[in-house]
Amino acid sequence: MDKRQAHRTDRYFSFFEKSFSVFALVFYSSSVFFLTKFDYEVATTIEKLMYHAVTLLTVLLLSIHWRKIVPALKRLWPVLVVISFVVTSIVWSDAPGLSTQQCLPLIRCTLLGLYLGIRFNFREYLSLLSIAFIISGLLSLIFALVLPQYGVMGRGFILSGEDIKHAGSWRGIYSHKNYLGRSMVLGALCLYFTPVRQKLYLFKYLCLSILALTLLFSDSKTALVILITMFLLIPLFRAMRLEYSWMITILCISVFCAGSGATIFFDNFDQILSSLGKDSTLSGRTELWHEILLSVRDRPLFGHGYGAFWTEGGGAEMVWQEFGWQAPHAHNGTLDLLLDLGIVGTVIFLLFYLRVFCQSLLLLRQTKSFSTIFPIAFLVMLFMVNLTESSTVVRPQFAWTVFVGVSLLVQKGLRSAETVENIDQDLKCHQPEKIFV
Repeated sequence: MDKRQAHRTDRYFSFFEKSFSVFALVFYSSSVFFLTKFDYEVATTIEKLMYHAVTLLTVLLLSIHWRKIVPALKRLWPVLVVISFVVTSIVWSDAPGLSTQQCLPLIRCTLLGLYLGIRFNFREYLSLLSIAFIISGLLSLIFALVLPQYGVMGRGFILSGEDIKHAGSWRGIYSHKNYLGRSMVLGALCLYFTPVRQKLYLFKYLCLSILALTLLFSDSKTALVILITMFLLIPLFRAMRLEYSWMITILCISVFCAGSGATIFFDNFDQILSSLGKDSTLSGRTELWHEILLSVRDRPLFGHGYGAFWTEGGGAEMVWQEFGWQAPHAHNGTLDLLLDLGIVGTVIFLLFYLRVFCQSLLLLRQTKSFSTIFPIAFLVMLFMVNLTESSTVVRPQFAWTVFVGVSLLVQKGLRSAETVENIDQDLKCHQPEKIFV
């Protein structure tokens, strides 16, 4: 095989890797829940086959890059600690079989995040995420407009009481409007921080408009507030690159503005929540949290076992009886961690989160590129989402895959000055690498 054929083969294989990555990201973010409306058994079989296929391909692609796995795992040793603790929780779980079953999605998400972090550089990673979210946004738009019986809650097929409660809200290719809203927020952040050529600026902001429009029609007020907050925080993130005297001044001004805003918010608490369609209990969440804290006291150190609490016959039965509603989760990431993994598991994850957060701040200070703001923005967004939802190690979703990939790429950026310089140079030239070449 001559050099030209070898180069062509490499290009085809690179295209396959990037195409597979986009497909896996779209699949892990939304799955194929809408197939359940045709035939639940058939849909479940198809979904399992797709999960197995994606996992198998991920493992095979990781094996091709096997030389990079050990160095990556050394950098990601906190992930190994978290996964090990989760798997160990099977021993004391209230439902060992269920905990074992719930560990599989977590391992799948971790493997995909590890592969993406190993295979792609920071710019490519952001671009692939952006492409995946653009596809998800367009598919959700099509489902809502062309197939409203699938893409709009309360239309056609009714999956649960939530469909009736939120009738008319878009859910697109997702199972709930809140999932659509959260995905569009993350997609908007990824796309906003992705460097593109100047001639593609119009296309980039057109796609951002589509994601924002889809978010608005999902009627997810929490997601909308998070999106607005994140874009308001971007100037503050950029200010962290200034000299310490300027940075401290800007931070003091920001704290003053935040304090003033908080004062206005709490003075008009009921009115503001009412305008967002909420009440002082945050749609019953505060009452639910009170009952959950009582359950946490029963197993404070190690929890009830991974994924073992929110199930029939599990600890959730007492919460459901007291609360009068079968909540699927705690609607708070930290509380779900406490329920499943106890104080020990929660502390392990929070220390990992703080480690990545500090490393992201350091990367932000060491580089000048606009896209390296994304890690810190993503971590802040993840924190905000988990105030009212669960999207961390517990109930592993797309966010965990992104979290693992970001944590690895941040460390690679810190350890490799050449990588950082290349990112900066690419941004200055406005000539980022083509993703599908």
